Amino acid sequence: AELLGLLLEELIRGRDEVRPLQEVQPRALRERTGAPGGGHSPTNQFNYDANGLCSMILRSGDLDAQQTLSLTRDGFSRLTTVTDAMSNIVSIVHDRNDNPTRVRCFGQTNDTPTALGNVRLTETRIEYDLLNRPVIWRPAFFDIFSQTPIGDGDSTRTRTYAPNGQCLTATDDNG
Repeated sequence: AELLGLLLEELIRGRDEVRPLQEVQPRALRERTGAPGGGHSPTNQFNYDANGLCSMILRSGDLDAQQTLSLTRDGFSRLTTVTDAMSNIVSIVHDRNDNPTRVRCFGQTNDTPTALGNVRLTETRIEYDLLNRPVIWRPAFFDIFSQTPIGDGDSTRTRTYAPNGQCLTATDDNG
């Protein structure tokens, strides 16, 4: 779950900055190293597909259980799903310009190694302007057990830009 969280953080950094998925490669996942003989010296392994894109990340250490992320891409080499060892799944939908427009995380409230019983845990929808800048973020606000929306069902954040690309305004549901 730690690696999955780091990947989500890189996809939508602080939910304010959306990074191109080409940048969300192994270099985006931070590595922690321990001192030799310190009892915590993790090893990271990155497996690549025939196109040279990361397809699996394995992390193991002296005291940690092995963590695995499997990455799946579509025919355009865009990251579409990320699955961890506990069958938690991040699903990513892109627009024609390769921008992630919907990022959803499915998992269990009481985690087991199978995908049986996975429910939507988080969802964020993102809209872009003509220059591919993120202008609207809509994190879903819902009850994870019944999947029913709470209030209007999302927390909308908007951003407008000046002609030079700098952010002019940033607002949320509270103004």
